[in-house]
Amino acid sequence: MNKDSRKTASKKPPVVVRKIAGKKNSPTGPSHPRPRPAAPASKAAPPAKPSVQSKPAPVPHSRPVPPPSPATPVIAEPGPSKKAQEKQARRELLETLRERWPQTFPRDYRQVRPLAIGIRQDIASHLPEQPLSRIGAVIGLFQHLMGPAYYGAVLKGGPRYDLDGNPRGAVTAEDQDRAKSDLQAFYERRKERQKQRSAEKAGTSPEA
Repeated sequence: MNKDSRKTASKKPPVVVRKIAGKKNSPTGPSHPRPRPAAPASKAAPPAKPSVQSKPAPVPHSRPVPPPSPATPVIAEPGPSKKAQEKQARRELLETLRERWPQTFPRDYRQVRPLAIGIRQDIASHLPEQPLSRIGAVIGLFQHLMGPAYYGAVLKGGPRYDLDGNPRGAVTAEDQDRAKSDLQAFYERRKERQKQRSAEKAGTSPEA
């Protein structure tokens, strides 16, 4: 074979590529893998069922508590007056004198003797918590309760006695005159009280 026949034989017939309608030409460049469609979203997990808790123990039936009633205002009762308190304090002090110095402040009127001058200060030295005015009032109360017995003892004269029963000082003529006046005033007050009681009794009697 000559060279021309070799060239003719070596040439291949041209291949005609027809395009198919409706299809796009494939890219001439390097092919890229198509992205896979995203997987469908997984279904949401069903909500967890609430844990079954044990039922609370039944509460024992109790009676309904009634609503509190409105507070009643407390009315403070008036206490004893100062005069009543002082009167009570004098009685208590007289009882103290009788228990502590029975020979000077006896309960039996037959044992009454004239009190020493200045005995009020003597009592105050032993009972400093007691005011002098109260002590003086209690001494007068003792003399008044003994009544004619004490004034009669002073009218007799003789010594006076201290808290320990020892003689201290003597009764003077002036003391006797004063005791006489006090005794008369005592009887007059007694008569007035008797008249007042008689009048009150007559006024409240059914015959009145």
